[in-house]
Amino acid sequence: MGLLFKELEQRKWFDKINIVVTSDHGMTALSKERRIFLDDYINLDDTYINELSMVVALNPKPGKLEQVYTALKGKHPRLKIYKKSEVPQRLHYRNHRRIAEIIGIADEGWVVTRDRNFSSIYAGSHGYEPSVKSMHGIFIAHGPAFRKGYTTPSFQNIHIYELLCHILKLKPAKNDGDFEKVKGMLR
Repeated sequence: MGLLFKELEQRKWFDKINIVVTSDHGMTALSKERRIFLDDYINLDDTYINELSMVVALNPKPGKLEQVYTALKGKHPRLKIYKKSEVPQRLHYRNHRRIAEIIGIADEGWVVTRDRNFSSIYAGSHGYEPSVKSMHGIFIAHGPAFRKGYTTPSFQNIHIYELLCHILKLKPAKNDGDFEKVKGMLR
């Protein structure tokens, strides 16, 4: 990006072109001291594990749903456990056939695992609730369409499409974005 910006400046185009730099999510630091061991609470043979990380996705074996759910619900202060139908609506994660029967969501910086011998851990990760500030992506914009020196409050990435269509004078296709949420950054 530095090379791109340098070349644009040398050609005197840098202030004539709208540039948007964004990411799909943020990151948070992880630590070996913030691990939750699933097998401290349940017999791993009672469930199929679809995912273990900051999100837990379990499909208990036939007849084991209540047993596994009860063994996990409220047992660790850094892990929220839900039946599929209980996942908070704000997460939009409960109505698809591929979603596991039990979902766990770890607090920011915590990881769920089953392997005590696993000595390494990533320095950082993502996948926590979107409301967690460290999960917010970056958004940097520069150019004739944007206010100079302006800092916008956090917003969902779904609104970027509406913003770009407005700048390019294109009619956006039907989507979940809202131009009203981002128009304040424009000149």
